[in-house]
Amino acid sequence: MKTVNWEEEIEKQQISGKNMKDYCREAGLSYDLFKSHKYSEQKKQWMAVQVEERKHQASTVRINGFDIEIQEDIEMGTLVKLLKAVKQC
Repeated sequence: MKTVNWEEEIEKQQISGKNMKDYCREAGLSYDLFKSHKYSEQKKQWMAVQVEERKHQASTVRINGFDIEIQEDIEMGTLVKLLKAVKQC
């Protein structure tokens, strides 16, 4: 039985842009276990986020006292890394 690094698999799934079922099928993972771990991880990672919409196709997000302007065409993987880095501050 192989050991699965669920945090790593969850990050790979988010970056891939695939839905959970498709990702699990292609990666040979149990969908039910993946879903359980993903929602368990999400509960641990809640943080207050305030989003301000602007007309120039960017949003300003306030997280932990930081104002971050995010362009609408940002790649999901970059956004995930950015939010993880800010969470550690």
